[in-house]
Amino acid sequence: MDKFFAIINDCADEEAVARQIARFFALFGENPNFFGVKHELEAASCLLGLLDGLNGGTIQPEGVVLVNVAPRNGGAKKWGNGVPFCHFKIDNITVVSTVGMVLSLHKKFDLVSSVHILDIPTVMSWAVPNHYIDPVRANYIIQTQFRSMEFIPLVASWIQRKLQIPSENVSGIEHVPDAPQFHVAYRDKFGNIKLTGTHEDMENMLQTGATSRFDLNNIFPYLSDVPDDGRLAFVKNGSSGFGYDHPRLMELVVNGGSAAEKSRLNIGDSIFK
Repeated sequence: MDKFFAIINDCADEEAVARQIARFFALFGENPNFFGVKHELEAASCLLGLLDGLNGGTIQPEGVVLVNVAPRNGGAKKWGNGVPFCHFKIDNITVVSTVGMVLSLHKKFDLVSSVHILDIPTVMSWAVPNHYIDPVRANYIIQTQFRSMEFIPLVASWIQRKLQIPSENVSGIEHVPDAPQFHVAYRDKFGNIKLTGTHEDMENMLQTGATSRFDLNNIFPYLSDVPDDGRLAFVKNGSSGFGYDHPRLMELVVNGGSAAEKSRLNIGDSIFK
């Protein structure tokens, strides 16, 4: 069976990328695709895009995708050494990810019905007596600042070996927040801005009295329908989403130009006031 491997991570400087790829290769014998991100919504958009791409082929590949966006400051302080990880499967793809907004778009598209929450000390307490890891390394992993290299690829390799790793099965993914409506999830190389809502979501928001920061008279079905006059416009059928039986996510664009430059929106910003 063909295999696909990827890492989506906010530890994306050259040295950190090289170390993660090296560790992944040491565990799987494969070089993963690497996608550097800075924001949880950016990671969510990237993960959704990968799964959408894998969904559209003629084979059903097996693979592993590792996702990590885990600040230690602010609200993340309540978790101690960073937010927890979880694992789940979509078809034959094993995903090991931080729990949080990175999974919000998958919740939106009903791609995940439950996740297995991982507690690192509990996993290490299981691994040591089973001789999957030595005590010194296990203690290091519990305290490490670089969980992207030390924990998630290792636990993913155990999952691939079908080991019964201790976890908390959480149905309904109640630990995953809803995707914020019409926030910026991704800015592509052309300056197109991928949003977190569909056209139906926009109609629902407008019914509640929400006010857009941009002219909603400029909504077009596709990018090719947008006039070449430099205007900021919304596209109903953007390039991102999942499958062909769900509405696609909307985008803010300038046909032939950069919506990112013209709007000055950053990832995580809302298009509503």
